[in-house]
Amino acid sequence: MTSRRVRYADAYSYFYADMFNIAANVFGEDFSQSFTVELNFVPMMHQANKDEVFIAEKTTFDSLVTFLRTEFYRGLAAGNAPRPCGI
Repeated sequence: MTSRRVRYADAYSYFYADMFNIAANVFGEDFSQSFTVELNFVPMMHQANKDEVFIAEKTTFDSLVTFLRTEFYRGLAAGNAPRPCGI
């Protein structure tokens, strides 16, 4: 049985290929899904244990839309996908 994560990845790869072709051939646009962000790794003190320091990822986005799209694709990469509401 194929895992849900693999099915999502397969489905998105087909969707991406179709949208890339449609955007290029029909609309003359780019469907690259590239976003400009600033990524920093910064040391932080652990909140519960003040003697412990860890490296945190700090990402700065130029817009809310860029943040939402980036997190959407991070979720897809982790094997999550939007699901229909059960109501």
